[in-house]
Amino acid sequence: MSNEEGMVVYSSKFNRYGISFTMTTANNIDSQITGYVCSMPQELQQVGLPVTISGVLKRFNQEENIKPEIGGQDLYYLATNQIIKRQ
Repeated sequence: MSNEEGMVVYSSKFNRYGISFTMTTANNIDSQITGYVCSMPQELQQVGLPVTISGVLKRFNQEENIKPEIGGQDLYYLATNQIIKRQ
């Protein structure tokens, strides 16, 4: 994915920051995607911060048992190439 707009989220359940967005190429317009970042830069650890991201979404391993908290939500690891704060 490249230059997707989203916002920073935090999950206390997973103790991790991520980016929540709707991919423009998603087949389902109701699908909310959250990509959890392994190491979110300190200056971007602000819930609700609008960002533009580029990177690769990777599925969680089945044994990790990480399940969406709400319907229509898809969860992934997000290997980021770039995260930029939007103005």
